[in-house]
Amino acid sequence: MKPYTKILFLSLILLGQAKFLFAQKRSVAERNALFEQRRVKLEPAELKNSQIKWSPIRIADPVNPGVELGYERFYAENWSTQISVGYMKDLIRQTPFINYRGNRLSIEQKYFMERGKRKATYLAFEFVLLKADYGYNGTFGYDTATVQKVKYGNYYDVNYTDRYEVDKQTLAFNTKYGWQIPLKNFILDITAGLGVKYRMVSRSGIANPNDGEAKSRHPNVYEMANKEGNTWGISVPVNIKIGYQF
Repeated sequence: MKPYTKILFLSLILLGQAKFLFAQKRSVAERNALFEQRRVKLEPAELKNSQIKWSPIRIADPVNPGVELGYERFYAENWSTQISVGYMKDLIRQTPFINYRGNRLSIEQKYFMERGKRKATYLAFEFVLLKADYGYNGTFGYDTATVQKVKYGNYYDVNYTDRYEVDKQTLAFNTKYGWQIPLKNFILDITAGLGVKYRMVSRSGIANPNDGEAKSRHPNVYEMANKEGNTWGISVPVNIKIGYQF
């Protein structure tokens, strides 16, 4: 083989190797770029300064159902204030309350202990005002003079159903721990906590106020909610909100 032929042959081999290496390097770069695009697409975004949120589980609240919307605003790196308003209505008719209606207002101050891209954790102090009124079919009764006064549970010799009206107001102060999970322009807010509440309940429309009211053998949340008078109690707030941030 002549010298210039050898040179040409070696040049073609080197050119082919260079093209192969360049294509391989380009393929790796393209794969890395595609992976980066997917990672950025899936990576949650940071929290933004304003959030509008809705509480889907408020509709299914077993005692105080309704529709709740909230607005949260950051005014510092680790501080925000949230105001929520609720229209209290048993939309899915899960409670024994009749024509349940009312309003709910809560103001919540949050301190964020962590505010990252993937999640944020915070401690919150919340004040709640709830006002509702509704009707309820209660069971009343009395003992007859000819029957031995032995009650089974809290039932009487003669029992009957009577509808009465309930007017209820509740003030609550709660301490809560929460998580916010951002994903682009959307937000998931989960909270749980413990607090105290003061209930003011009045009843009207009872046909025979002197008759006794029959109670369930076991604890009943609806009977507790209808208990007349001013009482203190424990509040256990749990909520999940979804919303849009901007």
